[in-house]
Amino acid sequence: GSEMCIRDSDTTELPKELIYGGSYKLTRLDDLSVSVKTNMMSGDIDSVYYTWHRDLHSFDMYLTYKDAHRSNNDQWKIKFVGKDF
Repeated sequence: GSEMCIRDSDTTELPKELIYGGSYKLTRLDDLSVSVKTNMMSGDIDSVYYTWHRDLHSFDMYLTYKDAHRSNNDQWKIKFVGKDF
């Protein structure tokens, strides 16, 4: 299945950024997600994050590509998270 989530980064005043996106399950072990970070003042997209998640049995692997729209600050990041058994 796919899911949609919207997170508000600051609840006391108008949020300065809005993050929205969704994920799609590719296989039993893989899913892809996209998150878009938007500047609420200008309405511009700050960056788009593409993440591939793979279940490695005792670890989760997250490979994320950040497309920084307006700055040339594109980057790859890989993260391994151990599972509690």
